[in-house]
Amino acid sequence: VLIDARGQKKSGFIDYRNWDVNPQSFKFRKTASDPVQKFGLEDDLREVHIQTSASEEEVYVRRTLNIDFSPTKLGYLESYSEPDLKPATCFLRVLTGGPLYLLYLKDEKEKEHFIIQNDTFQATELIRKKYTHTVNGEVVVSVNDQYKNQLAKEIYACNKQVQQELKDVVYEEESLIAVVRRVNACRTGTTVVKTPKKPVKTQWWVSAGPSIASPTFVDDYGTEIHKFTAVSPQAGVGVMIDFPRGQYQYSNYLELGYKKYVNDGVSILYGGNLHLEFTYLKLSEIFRVRYATSPQSGFFGELGLTIAKRISNRSIIDDTYSKETFGEDRNWEAGGVLGAGYVYDRYGLEFRFEHSETVLGNLAENLRLNSFSLLLQYQFW
Repeated sequence: VLIDARGQKKSGFIDYRNWDVNPQSFKFRKTASDPVQKFGLEDDLREVHIQTSASEEEVYVRRTLNIDFSPTKLGYLESYSEPDLKPATCFLRVLTGGPLYLLYLKDEKEKEHFIIQNDTFQATELIRKKYTHTVNGEVVVSVNDQYKNQLAKEIYACNKQVQQELKDVVYEEESLIAVVRRVNACRTGTTVVKTPKKPVKTQWWVSAGPSIASPTFVDDYGTEIHKFTAVSPQAGVGVMIDFPRGQYQYSNYLELGYKKYVNDGVSILYGGNLHLEFTYLKLSEIFRVRYATSPQSGFFGELGLTIAKRISNRSIIDDTYSKETFGEDRNWEAGGVLGAGYVYDRYGLEFRFEHSETVLGNLAENLRLNSFSLLLQYQFW
């Protein structure tokens, strides 16, 4: 959502880049088919609200204030303690709100700035500056921790517990958030909310559904010896790491799965009826691309690699001869994954194709396995 200086709102899609450095412009389109518009500091944009997931939002506010541009790298430190303040207009990320806001800026030189804003919308940077000076003929590095005095002015009317916390504060995001929230709780007479940990862009999924497989035995020359079809269950649990990019979301998905194939019997060349069972544990590394049709839903496609360990297997010929293993030295398979589906909020539906090949050691035959699965997925965390 874009909010201009008059308070008018525009809802749509923002090209979210999981920015490391604060953005100074935003690419926006109202619908998926509309052309891209760019809004920046030269426009009358006041606030930007970005729904990064179903439960998380990033808010950027436009402010003009004095920023300390003093260098932070050791070889470039200045020899005086006063901050090098210069006026600047930029978009600041809101870390926590209330009567007292804590805002954040990471500039192009990757220097972190923390800013407080009072209820009159006056924004002031919390100053912490490293500088050099000479002591007994040696150059030493000292720190101007002016930010502690700045915070002390905000908590003078608060209780001793808040004042004690100020003594332990450090110039880091979580520590400053905790102090500002204590100040706000003191001013409003409410209970302080514990500072949440920094959001990690991960999702945990479970999936389950039917799978249709066509295991095929081939000899060393590629000739099919026998082939059968089996319908079986498949299930898995996995962790997904997301890299949002506007309407597109790129994800790396690591999945641990279970599958089992059982046939009802197939004729073999040398006579008899062969019954087979295969049970696997598999590990898949999948790259997924999702195209958002709304903030909560979208289509996705995926491509990946899989390895599987055959944890049990069984062959029975004419109910008289049973073989419990196909060779311990060839119980691994490797292959590829191709899939597509649709996700809405925490639910997903995927159609997946998998191909893998392995060698059955004691039969001197290759096993080629193609499977099609329809999986229902759920994000549980």
